[in-house]
Amino acid sequence: MNQLSTNPIHMRYLIAFSMMIVVLTACRAQPKDEIKLLPEAKRPKMAPDLVEALSTEPFTLKNTAKLASYLMNENHSFQNIVRVYAFGGVYEADYFQINSPNNAIRFWYCYNPTNSDYPTFFLALEQINADDSTEKDPENSPAIGDTLMVPTVFTYNKTSTHYTEIQNFIQEDTSVGKAKKISRQDVLDFAENFRSLLSIISPNGIGPYSKYMVSIFEKNPSYDEFLNRNGGLTHIRYYLGLSHDIDHEPNWLRPVLAGVDAQRRTVYNRANLNVGTFLQKSFPPPPYNN
Repeated sequence: MNQLSTNPIHMRYLIAFSMMIVVLTACRAQPKDEIKLLPEAKRPKMAPDLVEALSTEPFTLKNTAKLASYLMNENHSFQNIVRVYAFGGVYEADYFQINSPNNAIRFWYCYNPTNSDYPTFFLALEQINADDSTEKDPENSPAIGDTLMVPTVFTYNKTSTHYTEIQNFIQEDTSVGKAKKISRQDVLDFAENFRSLLSIISPNGIGPYSKYMVSIFEKNPSYDEFLNRNGGLTHIRYYLGLSHDIDHEPNWLRPVLAGVDAQRRTVYNRANLNVGTFLQKSFPPPPYNN
């Protein structure tokens, strides 16, 4: 038994099988309008400086690592999915060059325990023309096409999940890849899988880690500055983190975008780690997080 539990291949099959049973046996996902917030006394606490940083751009390498550490040290099944299957993903930077009339990138959280054509967990990408209705109902805004993109995913290869080790991982990361297409219906099905999963593993049985199955990055000066760093990026990675601040509840999952240069290196300020180069602010929330 000990040998089986430490074998990476066996672990992948065990987690995939157990998560598949969880999703397939769930009666239904918790409806969006029935989400309950955690009582204030039960809300996890975050460092005040990190809470403040969540409202600013650009985001630093250190804070990105701290958000990822919060996620990896949560006691839930999703932590295992992140550790074994996909700590993050990478797209060619061209997919982030937003074309008019679009004005935003929308990621969909996808959990896929059965289809070998796609990763087990990933963030599918599309461009959308976001408006006021998008902010109020981020999942149901009109889509431009029937095809989305799937990233190349990568795993976390260090033993420790302390933020300093995660920071080292991001600094050393050279992951690149080529995105591929996926149908909108597959994305919507995988997003519902993820909603079902979150409704079961929610903290204290009250409210999920994310009310919506999407995260939207709007084209704005911070977005443009991010894309143009180092004279332009070749790829963009996302690293998934978890916030515990009240302003983001109940949308605690926070993807953070990192640029990649022509040498496949993560773009960060090597002279001063307190200077941010990452992109973190997406919606929901705020203001339409409830």
